[in-house]
Amino acid sequence: MRGVTPPAPFGTLPPPKPFPRWGYWLIGGFVVLGLLCAGGVLIVANAVRHPAVASAAADVSIPGCAPSGGRARALLKVQNSTTRDRSYQITVAFESGGEQLDTALAVVSDLAPGQVAYPAAESGTRADVFTCRVVSVRRY
Repeated sequence: MRGVTPPAPFGTLPPPKPFPRWGYWLIGGFVVLGLLCAGGVLIVANAVRHPAVASAAADVSIPGCAPSGGRARALLKVQNSTTRDRSYQITVAFESGGEQLDTALAVVSDLAPGQVAYPAAESGTRADVFTCRVVSVRRY
């Protein structure tokens, strides 16, 4: 009896039902939800290990602003609030009567965490009465 298939014990089985289209959306939704949850956990874990630090501008203050040798001079205080060595590039503006007289640059290199440095920003402009203002701070 070759070529003859034996009958099924309970008759013929119906063809399988096709997978419903909404099932793909449901599975895809669970995958996306799982990825979002995993991403959220990683973000929170990173925030716990590396708490937010103050901005670079918050690390700089001007304890002294006075002429030195007839020229505008600002004494700066820079304190590294981060957890690793940082360098700073600070631009200071010298102003008088609402006008900017000049700007000067101060640089601090490789400041250790928590360490304080006192650089000076000196202008080439002669001035007796002026104010000092930090214009920008770049921390790298």
